[in-house]
Order: sequence, then structure tokens, then C-alpha cells
Amino acid sequence: MTCTIAGLFPGQGGIAVGDAKVILEASEYTRFLFEKASQYCNTDLVELSTHGPEKTLLLSRTVQPVIVALSLGLLYEFRAHKGELSVVVGHSLGEISALAASGVISDDKALVYAIERGIRMDEAASTCGGGGMRAVVFTPLENVRNLIAELFETYPIYLANVNAPEHCVVSGTHESLAVFAKLLKERGLGKCQPVRVRGPWHTPLMIQARQSYARWVEHETFAAPRIPLILNENGSVLTDAHEIKQSHINQLVNPVQWQACMTTLIELNPLMLVEFGPGRMLTGLARVNGFKRGSVVVSGATVSSIIVALNNT
Repeated sequence: MTCTIAGLFPGQGGIAVGDAKVILEASEYTRFLFEKASQYCNTDLVELSTHGPEKTLLLSRTVQPVIVALSLGLLYEFRAHKGELSVVVGHSLGEISALAASGVISDDKALVYAIERGIRMDEAASTCGGGGMRAVVFTPLENVRNLIAELFETYPIYLANVNAPEHCVVSGTHESLAVFAKLLKERGLGKCQPVRVRGPWHTPLMIQARQSYARWVEHETFAAPRIPLILNENGSVLTDAHEIKQSHINQLVNPVQWQACMTTLIELNPLMLVEFGPGRMLTGLARVNGFKRGSVVVSGATVSSIIVALNNT
């Protein structure tokens, strides 16, 4: 089976102050989404994303609607130029953008979901004493699992993202992450660097967020997707609205199985992959997960890059 274009939607770790400026100037719809989200969260997200302060931007309750608005704004421009997607997948927060891209929820609802999810994640992080995430590269997954098992009884640390064969993310308290990074370096097991987030995402430490978000989402309506949608929880394509909702809720406390998502996507054999949003993390991960030179992988981080991508189809 061959699909034509796959849409990839990034999570919250890859944005900085100023990244939204060019898109906001070029896309009226993106600015509309920002203004809607600003009303919902009572914060001027245009001002915050273009001028900061970064400390406030990186709060989940603000950065999550910003990224979803950027992603869906870019997707709108892509479709306005006659582009269409055949399959979608989002990384972590990006799953909300993917839900909207596949027709499970509306763009407007996606902004609300991002805000509600972000509020609950910030609250849970505060309750559990905070924490963060570290990306681990050039290290076999087995080595990471073994080190986590060695530390876990004393230090709460978890595998949060399995992104590629030798690229994963660990998540936990600040103390546990510091100990993990120290041992990883001392033993020559690989490289470890902080991810720009403010909590121990995708771990059981987020159980409060999952419970609260589940109660809120319970009353929301999910539709069946109009195009194939790959979910983070196990990297599978789901079509049942109830199953999609439960998988999306569970993602808050379970690892993002991105490598499995990419394996599923490879089986669908897309001719092109387009990343809708700031940064190039997902296009890079696509390459290391098996999309080599024969595959067209495009970072659609601006409206102009979206047009270039379409000209290459």
C-alpha cells in the first residue's frame, strides 16, 4: 500500500521566542487561531510567542496552544495550496494537532484541548515537585532501560519517548535526571541533554494530570478519523473514536512510541513526509527511523517551505 503525503506534527520541546513571527506575518489563518487561543487562555499569545518572556512561553498551558495553532495554521496553508494528506501522526502534544488534521476534532477544539491538557500538566508537575526530561542519543535502548532499572528504586526516572533505535528520552525528578546523566557520562554509554520542558512528562508522575484530563475529555465528542491516524501509545492506526480518545488520554502517563509510529508509517509507504510546525526534529527522526534518500522529507516550518514542498510533489 502506498499513500501520498504524510503529515507529522511536533510536540512542545522545539520552540523558542520569535519562531512564530514569520508564520504569523504570512498566514492570516494562523493569526486567527492565535487570537482564538489567546481568548481561551486569557493570555496574548502573539505577544508572548514573538517577544516572550521565554519562561512564560514554555509553560505547558501557553506553549501547547501556541504550537497547535502554528501546526494547524501551516496545515491550512498547505491545504489552501491544494495539498492533501493521506496519513497523520503527532509527537506527544502533536497528537492533538493530528487529531484535528484527521477530522477527529475541530481546529477550534484542538486549541481548547491543548490549553486544558497544558493546565493539568503544569498542575501535576507542581504537585509532584517538578521535574524534566533528557534526550539520550547514540545509546542502545537496552542500556538506557538497564540504567533506569538500576536507579529506579531510589530515583524515580522513566523511559518517556522511544524515538529511534538509538534515540530516546528519559523523564523524572530533577535529582533523578542529574544522577542518570552523571552515570551515563561516567560509564561512556552515550550523550544526554536537557529537553526544554518543565515537568516529568509521559510518566506515572503525571497520573493527576491524566485523571483530571480524562474527566474533562469524557464529555467531549470524538469523530472517526477521515484519514488514517497513527497514535503514540503503541504506534498503531486506530479508527474507533472511543479507542482513539482512550489512547490519547493514556499518552499522558505512557511513553511516546515514536519508533513504532515510524515503523507503521513505513509500511504505508508515503511518497513524502511534511513536518508542520517549528523545528526539524521529526524530519530528522524520520531519517534515522528508515526514511532514507529515496524518501522526500520536508520541514514545513514556514508558509514558503509549504509551497516548496508542494512544488516537489
